[in-house]
Amino acid sequence: MSYLPPFTTELQSRNPGFSLSLAGLEVEVNLARMTALSAYQQQAVCVTRLVREVKTLREQLELQREEVDMLHIELEREKEKRHKIEQMFLEYKLRKTWQLLEGRDSDGGSQPDSRPTSPAEAKPEPVHSA
Repeated sequence: MSYLPPFTTELQSRNPGFSLSLAGLEVEVNLARMTALSAYQQQAVCVTRLVREVKTLREQLELQREEVDMLHIELEREKEKRHKIEQMFLEYKLRKTWQLLEGRDSDGGSQPDSRPTSPAEAKPEPVHSA
């Protein structure tokens, strides 16, 4: 590869847009250095803020995960409670049905005992919830 300078006319080469004096060059270099330092500082502040925000968001995410886990455990407990209550209700309903059947059998007297011997043989009516 080779460097090809931009096309210039003689007038532009006689009067360049920058100073050729050493003091002028030092001023321009210092100005460029200050501009670069300022840009670097702004980028460093931005990166620091982003790192802090990421850390904060990770902490929030961890808290939310803990909350979700806690709510999941609580939901499972409530499901177990509900299942136990439904089981108790079905057992109560079965006992009442047996009592009604026993009362009917004692009134008729001639009917054989049709009471199921186990809850598995009994077919309780489906529970209709409102």
